Amino acid sequence: MNGVALLAAAVSFLILGSGCTAGQDEKRVHTVDDVVAAGWTQSREYPVETLPGVSEVWYGFFEGKDIEVRVYPSPEDARNHGVGPAQEAVDAGKRSFGDNRALLRLQYGHEGKWTTGELSDLVSLLRTRYAAYMVAGNLVLLCETDLAACENLVGHLPLSRD
Repeated sequence: MNGVALLAAAVSFLILGSGCTAGQDEKRVHTVDDVVAAGWTQSREYPVETLPGVSEVWYGFFEGKDIEVRVYPSPEDARNHGVGPAQEAVDAGKRSFGDNRALLRLQYGHEGKWTTGELSDLVSLLRTRYAAYMVAGNLVLLCETDLAACENLVGHLPLSRD
């Protein structure tokens, strides 16, 4: 992959974060099984210790996009305990070209040995980053590039158990 292509790929990670609440779904209670039934591919479970009030945290895919699903006991818990950490995850995914030595090096075509810091910057670009999140009932969904895949996933969720 040439420097310009890598630079273009990195720009996709820099989309401004945003959050929203699915209005029609704000009182619904869903399980991870509901999300799987909606077409989301469940990949691995994350520990819940670092997220207050969360019951389960899962990583997976929908429509070719990474989506992390955080399950809270109630919609109120999702709004009260889930929005802050979700926004923090989105903010952590934002990168400035000026702060990333690897991107600057690729942009200007420097040759020679890469420093440990430059390699670290490059590897950090390859990690999953979330550009947006949404709250849907008791779920907080972290969305890889924008809200579209998360909104489509929520649109496929079965009617809930209130």
